[in-house]
Amino acid sequence: VELSLEEVIAPSIGSRLTHTPSSDAIKLIEWEKNTLYVKFNSGAKTYRFEGVPEYIFHDFAKAHSAGRFFQQNIKGKFGEAS
Repeated sequence: VELSLEEVIAPSIGSRLTHTPSSDAIKLIEWEKNTLYVKFNSGAKTYRFEGVPEYIFHDFAKAHSAGRFFQQNIKGKFGEAS
């Protein structure tokens, strides 16, 4: 998985990080101020998870399987906001 230079060096203060994984399940992930946004290929809704450290975003972006990473490391582990 290739990350853009912005994703690698962007400071976490006020920066919105974005990654489009090569995934059948997940269309887009974004992170800003300890909030992770996940958009799935199957729908128009973007899910928001609060309290997510920046390193989780980077691990998610580098994951071999974005769907598996979401199931094992995000879902049920961080507060989903509406």
